[in-house]
This record gives sequence, C-alpha cells and structure tokens, in this order.
Amino acid sequence: MIVTAKKLKASRPPMTDLQIEPSGSGKTKLHLDILAVDDDPRVLLALTDILHLEDHEVTTALDACQALALLRRKRFDLVISDLGMPGMSGLELGAEAGRLYPGLKFVIVTGYGAKITEAERVAAGVIGVMDKPFKINELLQLLQLSV
Repeated sequence: MIVTAKKLKASRPPMTDLQIEPSGSGKTKLHLDILAVDDDPRVLLALTDILHLEDHEVTTALDACQALALLRRKRFDLVISDLGMPGMSGLELGAEAGRLYPGLKFVIVTGYGAKITEAERVAAGVIGVMDKPFKINELLQLLQLSV
C-alpha cells in the first residue's frame, strides 16, 4: 500500500496534543527545524511529508557532503540520517556535525538492521535508531526526545 500525505493526514488525527511546556506560561506546539539526509529520494519524500504534516521545517540532503554544507551555513534542531550512504556514513556525519554543533541531536535510519554500539551512538550524538521501513509513531517519539 502506498501512503500519500493526503491519506496519512486523513487516516490519523493531527498531532495537536503533542505539546512541550515552555519555561513561561502557556503551551507551545513542538516545531523543529530538521535536516533529513538519505541517498534514496523516496525516503526523503516520505520523511518530508510526515514532518511537514506535523508542522516541522525540513531541509533535505542526498548525501553527507550536501548535509555538511548545509550544516556549515545553519544550525538545525535535529538531523535524521540514513546510516549507509556512499562516501560518508550516517555515523561519520553525526560525529562531524557534533564537532560543528556540540549537543546536536541525531537520529539514524537504517535499512541494514545494523547494530550500533553505545560508543558509536555517543560519539555521533545519536538519540535513536530506526529501522527501515520506519514506523511513524517511532519517528514522532524520537522527535519528542530531541527537545
């Protein structure tokens, strides 16, 4: 089954109840500026559609080199990256991004079922690992961890 953004939006209510408490009074909707990195444009499209439905800003890159160029110009709240890409891996990208912006949150998406050690996770600033095909609820939970 192919899930389009319209079908996705119609099949579940918007995530309007997902709130974070600011230090002041009142509630603020979670809104993140996210960099999505994957060498498969279909994965980037799916991520972008889901994240836009949840009112997040999304910038995409097809490889780690593009992602690093974007990171050198702008800080993002979160990076979601494929693990296995030509050239630089997602873990290597995470480590490099962490040197540019210490504390930057990073999510790895993998189609390989790869196991990532705790040391690799810490070195790359990885807050979560998702297997492809990823589950939307799992993605949304990881977004909460990034704040």
